[in-house]
Amino acid sequence: MKNLTTDAVKAALDRCGGSKANAARELRVSRQLLHRYIEERPDLKAYAAGIGEAIAMAAILPTAIRRGRINPQDRQELQQIIARCLESEARAA
Repeated sequence: MKNLTTDAVKAALDRCGGSKANAARELRVSRQLLHRYIEERPDLKAYAAGIGEAIAMAAILPTAIRRGRINPQDRQELQQIIARCLESEARAA
């Protein structure tokens, strides 16, 4: 399938925030081809779903923090994760 590899698809999904349309564009394949490739590989399908779950969970974090539903230890860990993400983004820019 157009020389796609699981590693290349995972990397593109990571760089594109889980967007299959953007990943397909980056990989220079059609969305349909990428969707078929992912569907045919259970490990890749689970990986893509995991990105979607992480994005959904991240979306609820601001509200949970504001409402005091995140304990201090978890909040500190989140701050460290966010700091690493920001550093990574700064290096990539």
